[in-house]
Amino acid sequence: MDLHLIIHNVASLFSAVIILGMAMFTYLNDRHSIANTTFALMLVGAVIFSISHAIGVNISDPIVSRNILMFNLCMFLTGAFLLHSILAMLGKATERKGLIVFVYIAAGALTIFFVIFPDLFLLASAPKMYFPNYYVPGILNWTRLVFLDVVIFPYILYMLLHEHNSASSIVLRNRYAYFIVALVCGFCIVYIPNFLVGDIQVDPLIGMFFAVICMVPFAYGAIKYELFNIRVIAKQAFIYSISVAFVGGGLTLLTYAGIWARDAYPNFPTWTIALASAVAAVSASFVVWRQLRESDVLKYDFITTVTHKFRTPLTQIKWATEALTSTALSPEGQAQVKCIETANTKLVELIDVLTVASESEDVSREYTMTTTNISKMVLEVVSNTVHRAALKGVVLTSHITPGMYVPCDGQKIRFVLQTLIDNAIMYTPSQGTIAVSLGYDGQDARFSVQDSGIGMEANEVARVFNKFYRSEAAQGADTEGMGIALFVSREVIVHHGGKIFAASKGLGKGSTFTFILRHAQHSRYEG
Repeated sequence: MDLHLIIHNVASLFSAVIILGMAMFTYLNDRHSIANTTFALMLVGAVIFSISHAIGVNISDPIVSRNILMFNLCMFLTGAFLLHSILAMLGKATERKGLIVFVYIAAGALTIFFVIFPDLFLLASAPKMYFPNYYVPGILNWTRLVFLDVVIFPYILYMLLHEHNSASSIVLRNRYAYFIVALVCGFCIVYIPNFLVGDIQVDPLIGMFFAVICMVPFAYGAIKYELFNIRVIAKQAFIYSISVAFVGGGLTLLTYAGIWARDAYPNFPTWTIALASAVAAVSASFVVWRQLRESDVLKYDFITTVTHKFRTPLTQIKWATEALTSTALSPEGQAQVKCIETANTKLVELIDVLTVASESEDVSREYTMTTTNISKMVLEVVSNTVHRAALKGVVLTSHITPGMYVPCDGQKIRFVLQTLIDNAIMYTPSQGTIAVSLGYDGQDARFSVQDSGIGMEANEVARVFNKFYRSEAAQGADTEGMGIALFVSREVIVHHGGKIFAASKGLGKGSTFTFILRHAQHSRYEG
């Protein structure tokens, strides 16, 4: 295999890896943003182009090569996604909705037309320079360049320049400036492979590094000026993504180097290439693991320190409000003290949740496992909450099998019990019912809370234990919830080797939350 072709292939695949990483990074930063989603789809189109290009130019069969290179048709929709993402970022998507729809229709129509009549777009591939096969344009291949380079790119550049010049703040001007630089670099570099398409003997190799060249200004602007809502807090994840991309590119280069060395020097010990690849992969994995581990430790230490520091002033506030309650205050003063006491209690509860959340995610923090009377624990939690349920007009009943013991961390399991029962009370309206049960499930303990509350859709049931997730109905019933207690509860049960799950027949039809703890025992001296 020609050395130039090897470098070209590595550059193509390297660019594909980097672009795919950027697509995932942009999308995951704000999955609900039209700008982020369409920009990520544009990058996915660029990935398809890079991979199909790398494969197509290496195939010796001219017809098969042409068929693979036909995936270049994705560039029509790539241009449409780019236009949509830029207009969405600029806040012009609604204003230019007609233009966006027209561009999508045009891109789709051109794609379908060339799929039906492929010879008008590309003919059978032919050898060019050091490529086994390369593009041979059909008579209408020029529409691709017109659509992207004459229509889409100039319009986008005009819109960005206009917004840059009229921006009221230097932050916005810098944001648009980096975007302009990235797009200009990208379009200019990407155009280089087109010279050889037209039989102009310009090596397309430089063009295959377009991802590295155009992504550098974009990446800097994304972190510094929050392009597409990419926050600084995600900088470490971005650095890891780029590092993984470089490692992947290096491993690909080593693989191709082994192929080239084997062909050029038959006696070359190719096992050394495999050894080098293995060492590089293991080293990269170790470095990433160390960094992630350090981040987890810092996160845990930070939360532990903050929550510890918060407890002292909150305790002092509690003592002060208790002292004020016993003094002669006007009704209005008593009401204000009560508000302070309630707010203080909520802050203490929040700190408890954050502490348990931190500990539950840190597998190095050992649980204190003892044989615990879970029947007694459930009864205590129910007794402490039945009054609150009655004040809301909710009937709370329980069926608890006495004398059940399980090996568990009592404090953490009590948190789970309290969370499930509190949620049932919170999301069950007046005149509703809640049924708490504890019994045997074979050799295990099964705890359930069934309510007649707001219920959930099927897709919400699958996500209810995700961190920070709250359904629309839950947000309407409790505007101050964090969506973290159920996540923590799942982590606690999983660390105990148990199972936790939810069920609901739909909105307004109530929910049932259940967890199972293994190895339940019965005491014959109780019950």
